Amino acid sequence: MDGVTHKNKRCLFNTIISSSRIPPSSNRSLVIAKADSAASANYFPKRDAFVLNNRTADPFGPTVVLPDASNITATVSAHLPRKGLSRQATATSIFESLHSPLISLGKLCDDNCIVHLDKQSIEVSKNYKLILKVHRSKSGDGLWDIPIPIPQVPRQSINVVLRQDKSRSDLAQYLHAALFSPTQATLLRAIKSNFLISVPNLTTKLIEKYLPPSAFTTAGHLRQEKQRLRSTKPSQPINVPVTKTNDVICSLLSSQDKAFMDLTGRFPIRLSIGNEYVLIAYHYDSNAILGEPIKNRQAATITSLECIMWSIKKIDRIKRLCA
Repeated sequence: MDGVTHKNKRCLFNTIISSSRIPPSSNRSLVIAKADSAASANYFPKRDAFVLNNRTADPFGPTVVLPDASNITATVSAHLPRKGLSRQATATSIFESLHSPLISLGKLCDDNCIVHLDKQSIEVSKNYKLILKVHRSKSGDGLWDIPIPIPQVPRQSINVVLRQDKSRSDLAQYLHAALFSPTQATLLRAIKSNFLISVPNLTTKLIEKYLPPSAFTTAGHLRQEKQRLRSTKPSQPINVPVTKTNDVICSLLSSQDKAFMDLTGRFPIRLSIGNEYVLIAYHYDSNAILGEPIKNRQAATITSLECIMWSIKKIDRIKRLCA
């Protein structure tokens, strides 16, 4: 991650994650292998093995004799990155010390390839299709060079854009939320341990000075029980005042159980739900006037009367409890 340091008071960054293809750390863009008709197989030195595919350890690798009569043994096997060839033709042995990569022309012929060499170039075809054409080396060794491109390795990169219309408090809140709102102590401990060195502008000074209290942090750490649920301390008695403050007078009244009902005339405007009449009831004991809307005279049935009577009984019960 590319860090950008900004000294102004107001700054906030937006991150855009993109995928880029960056070659390995090497000044070369190609690995040059030599076409060798005397080699019995494909041989590569370890320093150039990164261009090969499917590298695996080989404890039973072949042993070859060098021109100085010394022996070397392959420790890793791999395959050439060439399409159109069988796995037997692309099989390659990797040695710790070898001067140049060698590609066996005999292996290509064993794979039903036709190899044509002339003074200037070499052509390899299979099934009447040209799969390789390279030129002779100009370095003076008299061999034909086969270039093998270095593979591009995908890596992640981040572009950082600083904005000038936001404060440092906004930056601190943004980074805090991006890290799932940890406690301030946890975040400071992670910064001091260099766990977040790849985050631009995230410092202990920014968090200590500009990060306000977060409700999300509090909500995410409500794991303890409420205090004083099982307190061992004796509870303090409640002091009830004994001073007289009011006079309370109670009286008993006999219920008359009287109620009167009447149906009003038709209203000039009908309601949206269809009601045009109101059934009025008067309860004597509670001195309550109740109303029940109805749609027409025929609707003043037992249901409307039951609603009125239920309301009257409820009011009467409340009045008796309060008496």
